[in-house]
Amino acid sequence: MTEHLTLTLALTLVGAIIGMVVRQRLATLTYRRDDEASHPSPGPRWWIPIATAAASGLLAWRFGVDRWPLLLPTLPLAWFGPWLSAIDLDVRRLPNPLLAAHAALVAVGVGAAAAFTGSPVLAIQAAVGATVAFAVFWILDRVRPGGFGWGDGKYVPIIGAATAAVSLSV
Repeated sequence: MTEHLTLTLALTLVGAIIGMVVRQRLATLTYRRDDEASHPSPGPRWWIPIATAAASGLLAWRFGVDRWPLLLPTLPLAWFGPWLSAIDLDVRRLPNPLLAAHAALVAVGVGAAAAFTGSPVLAIQAAVGATVAFAVFWILDRVRPGGFGWGDGKYVPIIGAATAAVSLSV
């Protein structure tokens, strides 16, 4: 129990630090394009470190020391989710470089988790989850064109891969 609590507190702290760094980077507004420069200021975004810390800590609490390899594909969701949400709320798009970095971290996390657990099924689940998530998104986009942006379409398989690595039912 002590190891579980220590891991939870440590990852909560790591999440808070990552959230503070992300908040500082976002304050520069360098993600904005020239045609977005005149948008009003999004404000201080105090919620980013809290959301990142809470998500990191809750994942650590959920998986603990016994199932720690599952943190490898899921922690990037905690770290990139608030960052991407803040940008999307400001300019209504998701930057490709951040999506690519997030996808790479999730892919490496899935591979490492599969290797640590000795279970290639984990990687297969992640691939199926990414594919199914994208297919559902694609169908929904065809049923209601313009309801989503393709930044969302690129993000959905990343989320699908990370969550399906835990379980296909997730």
